[in-house]
This record gives sequence, structure tokens and C-alpha cells, in this order.
Amino acid sequence: MTPDLFEGDPDPRPLGEMNTTPLIDVLLVLLIMIIVTLPVLPHLTPLGLRAAPGASASDAVRVWVDETGTVFWQGEALPDRASLDAHLAALVAQPHPPPLHFDADGRGAFAPVMAVLAAVQRHGVPSFAVTGTERFLDRGGRRPAPPQEPGAITPGRSPAALRSSSGPRADRDGVP
Repeated sequence: MTPDLFEGDPDPRPLGEMNTTPLIDVLLVLLIMIIVTLPVLPHLTPLGLRAAPGASASDAVRVWVDETGTVFWQGEALPDRASLDAHLAALVAQPHPPPLHFDADGRGAFAPVMAVLAAVQRHGVPSFAVTGTERFLDRGGRRPAPPQEPGAITPGRSPAALRSSSGPRADRDGVP
């Protein structure tokens, strides 16, 4: 005999648990909607840049950060951030300050670069330019491919060629 499916439960008490699957589905849909609709917040340091009257690129003050994080002011290495602040304060105090051209080595850490940019903003340098960015572009205006290290996977090299220290060999894996 088959049990009657329409018979009531012998225990007529209400269930003490709730089906949470629809609730989780709704929450996931809401989470996805929020992620998609929120704008991406960039990590920027806002710089209020103004044009300096009568300044040319030839009298520009050059500041750069090398690979080790050392800050240079017109070719002179600055020992600490206080000396950078002193140079920036003297630059801003001039009646017609020259423009400040900034460059950084792309292989260095980002924190020293951000420290210099924050100091420039804090002192209110009237004319500021980031120079040297053309080295990151190829002739077509695109970013070049990163330099390949020895043993890096490149198109046309087989995994067997990567295991050898001399690179691909035509006699062993058929790759010229």
C-alpha cells in the first residue's frame, strides 16, 4: 500500500526552521547589483595645478626619485624628507617660481613617489609636470611588452625548452 500523500503530518506543530535558500539568492543578487553599479574609486592624490606665469621648461626645477627611493633635487641627493620640504618651501616663496618637473624610476617603490607628490601638494607648488612618461610608450603610443627574463615563457618556446639553460634547441624540441 502506498501512503496517502495528502494525509497530514502526525505532528501538527509548526516547523521551527525556515528555508533560507530564497533569502540567500536574493542577497546574492543584491550584492551583485551593488558591485556592478558602484563606481570604481581610484586611488588618486588630487593636485590643484595652476600655470606659472612666464616660466619656461629651461628654467624648470627637476626632481626625481631613483630605484632605491632616494629623492634628487636638481641632481643633488636629498638626505631626508625635511630637506625636500625646505626646498619646496623656498621654491614656493619665490615671486615667480619656476615649474617643477618630476620623474621617477619605474622600477622603484611607489611609497617614495607618493611622498614627493603629497609634499608638492602640501606646499601648493604653482606649476608641476610629470616628465619621462614617454619611455613607457612605444612608437605607436602603446605600452611596450615587459622585458623578458631568461627562462620566461614566450610564444614559440616549448616547456621543454624552458627546462634547458641554453634556451630552445631545434635538434631537441623542434623549436628554432
